[in-house]
Amino acid sequence: MIASPSGQTVAASDTSGHIYAWSIPGRSPVITATGLARASNPASGAMALSPDSATLAVALAGKEGTRLWDLATHQVSATLKGPGSAPEAVAFTADGATLAVGDANGTIYLWDVAAKQVAATIRSQVSGTGWGGLAFSPDGKTLAAFPGGGARVYLYKITYASGQPAR
Repeated sequence: MIASPSGQTVAASDTSGHIYAWSIPGRSPVITATGLARASNPASGAMALSPDSATLAVALAGKEGTRLWDLATHQVSATLKGPGSAPEAVAFTADGATLAVGDANGTIYLWDVAAKQVAATIRSQVSGTGWGGLAFSPDGKTLAAFPGGGARVYLYKITYASGQPAR
């Protein structure tokens, strides 16, 4: 289960690949979908809520990319497909402008969310299905990547040129 930084939305997944998202307050999910979450990675870094609670990013099973759900319309607003392999972990910056997507081949894609294009890539020491997650520092200038079950955390400095992330 994950909660948005604003506390306005929570989302959960299960081992069958179901996704549920709720607006707070509310008893019924605003989104119920199947086949999206990685069944081997429930309630994990494979989902992220934007800081404004407007978007849910979900790493799709296989090489299908990362789906962005608009929580106001309850519709898919975009599917981000990088040139790499299967997405395993996702995280938004505090301003919601950048989405990091770590994939099975060990590449982290830094997506410009508004433009829906890759702004930069980082080669990570984490790869395969061993992702524990990704997390940005509050200022968005450091990205942490960590393997599941491991004691290591890899830190990457991010610089921004013209508002776009670069490594």
